[in-house]
Amino acid sequence: MFREVTRVLSLLFMDDTSDNILTEFQGCRYLPEWISTQLDSLGIVKPTPIQSKTLLPAFEGRDIIGAAQTGQGKTLCFALPIISALAKDPGAFKALILTPTRELALQIAEQCNALGASQGIRTICL
Repeated sequence: MFREVTRVLSLLFMDDTSDNILTEFQGCRYLPEWISTQLDSLGIVKPTPIQSKTLLPAFEGRDIIGAAQTGQGKTLCFALPIISALAKDPGAFKALILTPTRELALQIAEQCNALGASQGIRTICL
């Protein structure tokens, strides 16, 4: 039986003056310091436009739909909130990410493994 969805899907069409724009990873109230450090070590210093507009609402639990070209950092838009939640309470939180292709699944797993490595967070591709 399908669980009834109670939240309204939020379609975000925000301009750059919105309060929900993330301008930098360092100091973000939702990101633990270790994630900021891990992002720095991976060479990810400043959010891309898609990340700037979607990360804060995603951390607030809002549903997000976003579109951006390949290589613009869409994976971090959903991976950072998931990894942050996993690190806070590993036993209570699990995630399932579905992709249309195995290649995309492998790319996402690689990025999630790199982000969560310092906290022992692992992924598996099936």
